[in-house]
Amino acid sequence: MIPMMGIGKTNASQGPSIAVKPNYTKNQIKQDGVIFVQTKPGQTQQISLNIVNLSKSSQSFSIEPTTAFTSGGGAIALNPTKNLPVDKTLKYKFKDLVQDGKKQTINLGPNKSTNVNFNVKAPDKTYNGVILGGLY
Repeated sequence: MIPMMGIGKTNASQGPSIAVKPNYTKNQIKQDGVIFVQTKPGQTQQISLNIVNLSKSSQSFSIEPTTAFTSGGGAIALNPTKNLPVDKTLKYKFKDLVQDGKKQTINLGPNKSTNVNFNVKAPDKTYNGVILGGLY
C-alpha cells in the first residue's frame, strides 16, 4: 500500500473574518476542500493553506497541526488536545510527522492574504491506511 496523508476540510470561518483554502499539489487525490495526498515512504510533503483576512483591521492567527481522534460521540475530532485518547493501534500521529516547528503564528493586514506552509515527513516504512490530522 502506498501511504496517504489526509488533512481535514477547510472552510470560511464563522469567528474572525477569515477565509482558508488549501493549495493543492500534484499528488493531491482530489480537489474537494481537503488536503489528501499520496506519498512514498520517507517522502517529505509540503502542505499549504492560503489564509485571507476579510476584515478591515489587522488580525493575528495561530495555526497548529493536530492528530485526528474519535470523540466521545464517535465523530472525527481535529481540535488540539493535550490528552489524546490512547489508541494502541495508532502507529503514527500526524502532529509528530510535521517538521519545522509545531505551531505558526501569522499577522495579516486588512484584506491581505498569505500562504502558510508545513512540511510533513511520511513514515519511512510502508503502512496500510490513512494518517489523518488537521491544521487548527
